[in-house]
Parts: sequence; C-alpha cells; structure tokens
Amino acid sequence: MSAIAGIVHNDGQQALWEDSWRLYASLGHVPADTTGVWKGNEAFLSCHAQWITPESVSEKLPLYDEESGLTITADAILDNREQLADQLQISRAQLAVLSDSELILRAYQRWGEDVAVRLLGDFVFAIWDDRQRKLFAARDITGMRTFYYRHDGSRFAFCTLMNPLLGLEGVHKELDETWLSEFLAIPDMHDSADINSTVYRGVSQLPSAHTLTFRDGRLELKQYHRWDEVEPLRLKSDGEYVEAFREVFGQAVGSRLRTHRQVAAALSGGWTRELWLVLLPAH
Repeated sequence: MSAIAGIVHNDGQQALWEDSWRLYASLGHVPADTTGVWKGNEAFLSCHAQWITPESVSEKLPLYDEESGLTITADAILDNREQLADQLQISRAQLAVLSDSELILRAYQRWGEDVAVRLLGDFVFAIWDDRQRKLFAARDITGMRTFYYRHDGSRFAFCTLMNPLLGLEGVHKELDETWLSEFLAIPDMHDSADINSTVYRGVSQLPSAHTLTFRDGRLELKQYHRWDEVEPLRLKSDGEYVEAFREVFGQAVGSRLRTHRQVAAALSGGWTRELWLVLLPAH
C-alpha cells in the first residue's frame, strides 16, 4: 500500500512550506518504490508509492493536469477499469498504459463529486482543484484504505497514516477519552460509536463509503453508498445462484491477481489448476 498526504493552508506560503516539509519527512520510514510532491499556492500533496499493478510501474504521483488545473494523489487499485474505460470512451490500447490514478482523474473530470459511486476496488484519493480552490477526497466502500485528517481553522491536513498529523506545528498529542471508554466498554467493539473519531483528540477519519470536500474553510462529508440500499439478487434456482457466485468470485480473484510481480508460489505451474478445482468444483 502507498501512503498519501496533503495540506490546504490559508496562512501564507511560509506556513504551508513548513507544515508540508514536516508532513513529508514524517513518512520517510514508509517503504516506497518512488516518492513525489506537488505544491501550489495554497495546497501541498505527496505520495510514497509502491508499485503493485502493471500500470503503476513508473507512475508519477502526485499527478498534475495543466489543462484542468487538477492534481491527484492516490493509493488505488481499481477493479472495474474496463467498465470505466467504456463509459469514458477510452480505447483498450490507451487503457493498457493508463494508471488507476489517471483513470480516477478522468472520471472526476466527467462526473465531478459523484465519481466515487462509479469506482470499484480498494482506493483512497485526494484531488486539489486549483481554480476552485477546493480539495475533494474519497474512501472506498469497504474501508480497505485509511484516510485521517485534522482541521485546525485555516489549515486542513490529511494522511493515510495517523502519526504524521500529530507532528504538525501547534498540535498536542492528546488521547480521546470518549473514544477509549466506548472501545473498552462495548463488547466486540473494533471502533467507536462515532465513525469519524479516532483514539487521538483532533484527528478524525473519513468513514468508508464517504467523500470529503474542503473549500473556503468549510468541511463537508457525504455518504455515497449504503449496504441496506443494495437491491437483493433474485434468481430462479440454486444453480443460477451458484453460477452467479462463481462469476463474481472469479472476477474478484482475477482483480486481486493484477500485479507486475509474482503473486505466490502456490499459483504457479501445476498448482494453479488444482487450486481452482478446490475452490470451484466442476459441474
């Protein structure tokens, strides 16, 4: 997984630069194939990127698009690349060399803040719109990627790791006793009742299946997906359900094998057929 971070600051270039450097330096321990930064008049974005998929090798992040004035940083592996390409009228030849982050940026240019509902996979990303002076971010449906943030008046900072936000100028590391009491008091609780809070006071998290917009000092969160609103699948027989499961399962496994590296020894050579015979019994 890659690590992304960024700041939107309205207190001048010097304050932006100092906080940006602290945030970037605090990620020095993160394993990465490459690192990158982008800095504008009010915003800073960075990425410590790990190359996982074939399209991510030598990918440049953050990515700035001069024509639109948009800059994206992302940790994303999309599972519906072909579907998005068809909707965006991108040829298969173009798609073969298009990174997931660039695909997200093109989708954002097409659908704006409704983009997250179109994406399928594990992702978190942030897009800075220099012309509208707006930051937009989104987290995947299942929360496989994390997104933490602080909003201190004129400063908004985010990171996929929590600790870098605690090292910013003027931040005091304080435990959130409410979060701790809920975590300790409620059996089988893996988080707090407040899905935005974290163990540290002043550090919030973007919940899964939510988007975030920061503009003119105002912060807005929106939920773009609800599991209780998903239409149940209605088929005619058990056999059709089995076939539907096999199709979805096969797509899910195939998507997660999309890498430029060796997945595992058990998936090479003669093991591949035996593994599939166990997972997907013959008719």
